Amino acid sequence: MKSDGNGGYVINKGVFTLIMTVIALLSCVGTVIAYTVTIKSDVDYLKTEYAEAGPEHTQVIDVLKDNIEQNQKTIIQNQERILAMQDDISEIKSDVKEIIRK
Repeated sequence: MKSDGNGGYVINKGVFTLIMTVIALLSCVGTVIAYTVTIKSDVDYLKTEYAEAGPEHTQVIDVLKDNIEQNQKTIIQNQERILAMQDDISEIKSDVKEIIRK
């Protein structure tokens, strides 16, 4: 590098290109390392959370399955009751029609 006489420096095109290439390379490598560290920490966090929630998770799923089965049974019972009510309503209608005819 040479002095330009005004307190600055004159940098050749080749040196400037080399400096910019090194800066670009370092920034690219730094970005990749930063993303790798972030992703690794995220994966490690998820692994620990899954390991901690493992037994509890299966218990919660079992409880939910039991609740779903109970709800399905209740739905079937309610549907049967509705059908029985429909038959009763039909009988009541026929009885009311007979009373009105008399």
